[in-house]
Amino acid sequence: MIYCPIFNKLFHTQPLSLKELALTFCFSSIVFIAVEIEKFIKRHLNSKKSC
Repeated sequence: MIYCPIFNKLFHTQPLSLKELALTFCFSSIVFIAVEIEKFIKRHLNSKKSC
């Protein structure tokens, strides 16, 4: 939506710069990795309880 000129005018937005996109990707990757590690740990602990 932020990359379509019509929506830029309608919502008063502008496209993200390359630096802003990189920061967004880095921070979202940190969250994604943290959640995946949490899921791995929970699965590992649950498998030990089952045995």
